[in-house]
Amino acid sequence: MWPESKALGSRATGEHGSWTRPSVGRNMSGTQSRYTPGYGAHVTGLVQRSAVTHAAFFLSRLQPDSVVLDCGCGPGAITKGLAEVVGDGVVVGCDISTSQIAAATRQDRPDQGTHPFYVLADVSRLPFADNSFDAVFAHTLLMHLAEPQSALREMYRVLKPSGIVGLREEDQGSQIYFPEDSDLRRARSLHLREWQATGGDPYVARKYRMLLSQVGFVDIEIGASATVRSGPEAVRAKGERLSRMWGEKRFVEGMLERGWVQQSEVHRLGDAWRRWGEHPHAFFADLNCEALASKPSEPSR
Repeated sequence: MWPESKALGSRATGEHGSWTRPSVGRNMSGTQSRYTPGYGAHVTGLVQRSAVTHAAFFLSRLQPDSVVLDCGCGPGAITKGLAEVVGDGVVVGCDISTSQIAAATRQDRPDQGTHPFYVLADVSRLPFADNSFDAVFAHTLLMHLAEPQSALREMYRVLKPSGIVGLREEDQGSQIYFPEDSDLRRARSLHLREWQATGGDPYVARKYRMLLSQVGFVDIEIGASATVRSGPEAVRAKGERLSRMWGEKRFVEGMLERGWVQQSEVHRLGDAWRRWGEHPHAFFADLNCEALASKPSEPSR
């Protein structure tokens, strides 16, 4: 069954196919959270994600009839894969961005049989009733939130007893790249400094066990997997994406206002990433932390 939505104020009944897709652009929660990096050209790689490559550790915990929530779903690339796994269940993707929900909806193919529903919602104020979902997933979400525990508390609330949460994101302290020079080190340092200044935590992944246990999750399992970019096309795409990021007003305006960097340096740092991507021996890798945890089957006393 479709999970009850507090925002809609009603519980729907019937077969999954009878549900009306929430309209794009309708904020069902009263947005308060903010996705700190925004949605510029540098996040175009989100559409290349998949459940197989980015949620493999989570898929085996799903059942064919599971009701699943994908928090911070973006353009729905992973959400779509989750729906394929739970063919007889329901998958709901939610995101704070109207543009991302619109992109996810455009890419949805109801004629393919299994397809998710998409809802514009704030992960810190999810518009669903308690105990609605069998599983909740979030990929590269907590690192961009000023209060990740608020999001985890909401995930806990909407999970059914014994429900599973899956988290995955890279720890920014694990990144290695070659070759490096003073401009790349400067660009990297400024990026992390700005990330934290705007409320995010680039190192939140290493804190998964602590954060989950503080909210009340049990049976916590922590793992990791590596992302490697070493082929010419992969490193070139990485370099271009990071270079474009330095050309986006939203990304650099805070650094400029705080006097951390000059406009002339901004162009140089962007060019440094482009040059890195074109280097014949360029290499990049980082570590993705992965967590699985359960909501207790009975309330703690």
